[in-house]
This record gives sequence, C-alpha cells and structure tokens, in this order.
Amino acid sequence: MRPPLLLALMALSLPAAAGTPLDRYVGVDTLQIPGTVEVPLLAVPGADLRPCVEVRIDDHPYVFALEPGHDLVVFGDNVVSDLELEAKKRNHKFLNLMGEDAAWRVGGELDIVSVDAMRIGDLTIEGVQGLNPTPNTRIDAVASDAALSGSPGIDGVIGLGALEGLAWAILPSEGVVRFAPADQGGKLLGEVGGTAVEASASPSAIVKFGKQKELRSASPYLVPARFADKDVTAALAFYTQADLSTAVGFPDKAPVAGVGDIYRHWIEVGVKGGPTVEAWVVGKGDYALAATVDEARYPFDGVLGGNVLGRYDLAYDPAAHKLAFALVEGERKAEGGMSVVRDAAEQALKAAIEKSKEDADQDDAASGDEGADKPEGDPGAYARLAKVLDKQGHFDEAVENLQKVVAFDEDKCESWLNLGEMQRKAGKFADARASFTKAAELYESWYGLPDDQRIPYGKSLDLQEKGGIEAALLGWTRAEVPEDVKRQDASCQEAYGQIAALDLLEDRAGEVGAIYDAHMDLDPWLAVARGHAALALDDGQGAQEAYRQAILHETEPLVEPRVGLAVRYAREGDIDKAGELFAKAVDEDPDDLGARFLWLDAVREQQGQDAALKLALEQMNAMPGHAAPLIALVREARIAGDDKVMGKARKRAEKLLGEEARLHAAMVGPKGLEAIYRAEVGELDRAAALADEALEGNARCWRSWFARAEAARAQGDAAAEADALKHVLQLKPFDAYAAIRLGEL
Repeated sequence: MRPPLLLALMALSLPAAAGTPLDRYVGVDTLQIPGTVEVPLLAVPGADLRPCVEVRIDDHPYVFALEPGHDLVVFGDNVVSDLELEAKKRNHKFLNLMGEDAAWRVGGELDIVSVDAMRIGDLTIEGVQGLNPTPNTRIDAVASDAALSGSPGIDGVIGLGALEGLAWAILPSEGVVRFAPADQGGKLLGEVGGTAVEASASPSAIVKFGKQKELRSASPYLVPARFADKDVTAALAFYTQADLSTAVGFPDKAPVAGVGDIYRHWIEVGVKGGPTVEAWVVGKGDYALAATVDEARYPFDGVLGGNVLGRYDLAYDPAAHKLAFALVEGERKAEGGMSVVRDAAEQALKAAIEKSKEDADQDDAASGDEGADKPEGDPGAYARLAKVLDKQGHFDEAVENLQKVVAFDEDKCESWLNLGEMQRKAGKFADARASFTKAAELYESWYGLPDDQRIPYGKSLDLQEKGGIEAALLGWTRAEVPEDVKRQDASCQEAYGQIAALDLLEDRAGEVGAIYDAHMDLDPWLAVARGHAALALDDGQGAQEAYRQAILHETEPLVEPRVGLAVRYAREGDIDKAGELFAKAVDEDPDDLGARFLWLDAVREQQGQDAALKLALEQMNAMPGHAAPLIALVREARIAGDDKVMGKARKRAEKLLGEEARLHAAMVGPKGLEAIYRAEVGELDRAAALADEALEGNARCWRSWFARAEAARAQGDAAAEADALKHVLQLKPFDAYAAIRLGEL
C-alpha cells in the first residue's frame, strides 16, 4: 500500500514582526493525502453557488464551504459548541482607555480555535488554527461568514489558500470536488480543459478606509480577467456574490441598478481569453467598494464573485501556478447538503441527552422534583435541530422540538415567539396565537415596568454576569430584584405584529386596529399588518398612517410598507406618487414579483393597457438577469393579448428560467418560480405539477402557493385563490401582494 504523502505547510506562528495579526494567529500544520481524493459537492439552501463539502472533526459531520477568496479556516458556533472547543481571544490592545467596545486592535477581536485534525474524505488537515467570528471581528473575508455562526447550513469555511501546495478542482458539471498532491495538478487542469491562466497572490494587509484602518485577508488567487472591454486583474471570492471592479469604464448603454449607495452595471465578465457571462458588477466609486482595494498593498482591481465563479468548473495546479476555467454547459450537479447538517444537529442533540443523563446520575438533585418535568438534553440542541427541520420544511417536527425548548424555561419570551412562528408555518393557528400571546405577556412583564424599576433591575442582573470589579468601576449598585421578575429579550416586541398577521390570515382584519393602537410604536411589522388590514377594510387614511409609521420605525428600507402605501395612492388616483413608491420597492428587491404585479395593475387601471405594457417592457430592459420583470412582462402581454411581445418575452424567460434550473438543480426555488411562469402563460397543468414537485421537496416553497393563486385567478376560482394566498402568508406573514390581493377577494 502506498504510504500517505505528507505535505508540510506554513508554521503555526510567524515572527511577531511579520505580516498582520492574521499571519501570527492562524494557519495549518500539515496535510496528509494518499493520492487523488474525490468527494461529493453539496448544495445548501442559502449558500447560493458556494462549493460545499462534508468535513468530519472527531467523527462529527459538518458542511464547510470551500473559499478561494482567502487563506483562513473559519469555524461556526455549532462546531465550537459540539466539540467543546475553547476559543482563545487574540489581538487585544495593550492598554485600552476607550471602554469595552474599543478593546481590540485593527481587525477587531480574533477568537482563535485549535483543531487537531479535519477530514475531507481521505484528505486530512492537521494542526488547524482557525477563526470563530464574533460581532467584533472586522476582516473582509470573514465578515460575511460570521452569519453562519449558530445557524443551519454552512458550519464553517476552508480558505483554499490555507491548503498550500495542494492541487484542487471544483467540478459542478460532475457534482464533485477533487484534491491531489501538487505533482498531479497538471492532470486536474487537463481534466477541466477550458482556459488556463497564470495565477498570483496578494498577502493579508492593513489598509486605510478614510481615517480608519481595516484588516484585509490574503487573496491567494489573482487572475487576468475581462470586465466589459477592459483587462483587469481579479481576485476570486465565492464569499461575495457581487462582482466588483475599480478599473472599468462601463458602457453608457449598460443597464444600471442601484440600492442605496451601491450601483451595479450589467456587463460581460469572465477570465481573460475564455468565455464570458453576463453579470451585475459593482463599479468604481461605489460605497461598498471604497475600502476593498488599496493599490499600494493589493495588486488587483476587480473581484470575480460567486455568481460568476459558480458557473465554471475550476482547477488549480500549484506547481505551475495556473488556474483552469471551463463554463458548465449542462446541469450543475450537487447533492443535498441539508442531510449532513441534520445529521450533525441530531448527533449534537443525542450527545446533549446522554450528558444530561450522566449529570442526573451523578447529582441526585438533578433527578428530583425540580427538573422532573424538563426534557432530557439541552435547549440549544433542540433549537438547532428545529432550525434545520424548518429549512427542510418539516414544520410539525420542528414544532415538537421547539416545544421542548419552551419546557426548559417557560419564562423566556423568545422561546414562545419562535414556537409561535413555527406553529403558524405548520398551520396550527390557534396554538400559534396562544404562543404569541404568551410571548407578548412576558415581554410586557419586563418592558412594562417603570423605568425607575426596570433599569436598576437590569443593572443588578448584569452584576451577576459582569462581576463585581467591572460593575464597581461603572458605579453600579445592586437593587433587589423580585423573584417573579424575569428580564426579557427586546425581539419579543414582534409578538404583537405576529398576532396581527394571524388576524389577517383568519379573516379578522377588523381586530388588527386595536392591537396597533395599543402598541404602534414597538415594531414596524405591526404597522405593516395594520396597513394591510386597513386596505382590506377600504380605510385609505388608516393605511397611509400605518405604512408611514412602519417606514418611520424601520432599521433598513422595507419593501412591504412602500408597496402598500403605493397601492393606497393608486386607489386615490395619484399614480405618479404610487409609481415613485413602487419603483423604490422594486429597487430594494428586484425579485419581488407581487410588487410588480400590483404596480402594473395600478398603471393599467389609471392610464390604460398601452401604458402598463410599456412600463413592463421598460422594467424588463432595465433589470436583465432577473426573472421577476420577465414574468411580469409575460403576464402583461397575456392580459393585453399582444402575441408579438408575448413571444419575445417567453423566449427570454424560458432561457433565463432554464439557466436558473440548471445552476440550482438541487434546490426547489427554481421549480416554484417556473410554476408561476407556467401559470401566467396559461399552462396550468404544468404549473400545478411543478408546484407539487417543489412542495414535495420542501414545504417552505411559498412561490408554489403563489403559482397556485395565479392559476386559480386565471380560472376565476376565488375560493382556491384565497386558500393559496393564505398559504403564502403562512410562510411570509407580511407579504404585501398576498395580503392586499386577499383583502380584495
């Protein structure tokens, strides 16, 4: 038997004067690989086109994304919790005089986690020092990966730059990932074919953003690329779905889409000398890119993001320093990764149950009356499994797990809130109402206290967590907290909006006003629900007031109140004001199909069919690459009876939808989207079949219920349409189109 090939990598620690804090604290010791190793490529909801593989640590299964955009290993909270890893805090300031929030040097808090070995198939990565991101970690490459902490889906990230001296190939055309020793890299390139280009790298660095300094990770793979008519040097990065360039003069006629300070341009993008694809590219001068490139430290002026890279087979030969790119012509293949995620969650729950049994055996008190009514295990493990079950559309099973979470502590409002949301998805409306009501009562039990009681109580409770020395420095004194007073999470203010959403679902729009009048200043979603209810009751003034209140209290621009307010203005005949609001809504979410339908309906009613068809054509031309404006144009052409426009729109729509299905073959979303399209062109049987297929794959596919509503509307079946719209609202409780259309029926 051939002995494993041992590849020595960078040392665990570098001299203190070298590089950045990243270089000093993170890295990999060695790789062991017996030859070419092949593992399945996994598809994970929410990961878009990021390549994911199964990784085993101490025989625990996890899903890790492979990332060419940096040379870091990133561990999510699930990994740290399951393996009981101790994160060591690094990058402290030597002397901090500015308070707790300013305790870190450039790059923020670096929580370093050590793992003896990680396995990807027969590839073993030994001596790993990786990052566990925190809210205080400020590094470009891990900022987007911080969201993986504690959530189902991706458990971690392996920067391919950390696997120094290893050849690799990511092959969505075959649904596999291959790793090989350096001397076999040429073979991997030959198998991919396509276009091979020289690759270079840039190190981690500290760059300036205005007067501030930020830590930037290394970019291990830089390649010559083509953006529109310009040659650029581009970094590869799946962690950003956007493609960026600071050196492109965009064609004057290139479509432009803007959200806030970020403007994107629709241009041809690809590796130099190879085939290109059309993509939205963020351009020079945009806020999001301002600190991305420092020419003195970074020798690149563009980024090929995941939306482009995900369309290629990729291979890297470390011996020749070359990367090969070949466009995937057929279906992009990948296995369902959520089964691995579920295995990990179930294994973590099993371990928690076993541990609780051991603790009970060792402590007689734990098995006494006090804990007899609590489930075995740990509430966090049940909540984690519930999140996974929710992602898979198994709502009833998720409810069972969240009921166990509540049983551990019935005085936590957020547990009741989470249970209520899952009960709503499962169609258990009475149970959901009871859970939301309990969450609201617990919220009021804390936030309803007078300030002169709640604030001292809060400080006293903080004393238990922070310790006496820090509290003394802050000048806090202890107040006696009554036993029946429990601090509650501020997120539970959402409970009132959720109760109002249930009222809309159960045809009780008239009851929403009382909830809103009592709690209008708490949550923008309560105001959205009130606006929807007011429109259903033909109360235009009430709708306007509520939607404006929602916009006033939003923390980021919300689509729903703008759509609702636009409908209110349209009903009053002010189509210009309505158009401004509709335009803002679709700028914020170009894929909101319902907003486009309502906009076109309003224009058709106020200005006639020709104006509506013209608007639909303008929207389609302004937003290439998005299915929503194309489907809206198909719908408008059908209503207008314009066969010429219909023919052209269908041709483009079927090409685009085919591309979506090809790239996301393992996901149900494209099926739901195509189901809507088939309903709009009158292919109702095919629409129904696609909707059934998507819902069978995942009951969370709200687009399938949207398609059923549109099919029922085309057939004049108001009862079936209302039923389908209610199912949309079960999954998206504040959806503007579903709520407004339901109110019209």
